[in-house]
Amino acid sequence: MKKYQNLAVLLLRLATAANFLSPVADRFGWWGKAGEPGVVWGNYANFVSYTAKVNSFAPPALAPFLAGAATALEIILPILLIIGFKTRIAALGSALLTLSFALAMTY
Repeated sequence: MKKYQNLAVLLLRLATAANFLSPVADRFGWWGKAGEPGVVWGNYANFVSYTAKVNSFAPPALAPFLAGAATALEIILPILLIIGFKTRIAALGSALLTLSFALAMTY
């Protein structure tokens, strides 16, 4: 049973990492250009604009910082999950980052 539990944890870590890295690839244009099927942002400028809309409660000048912080965390946390380093901290950070996205979008 322990063998399957370890496999499940590994697969969950990989799925969570992919869930964070895919949007990063989109905002850097790796999935295609803006407007193509399956592409949300297509470039970083579109993502900064979207960040300003989602975080409308924050001053517009703060949007580039928020976009950069989100991108940095969406790169660092999945890498930690993939390599298995500080997984509890990375998992907690991933949960808090996802919660902050949800709260910002709800507002």
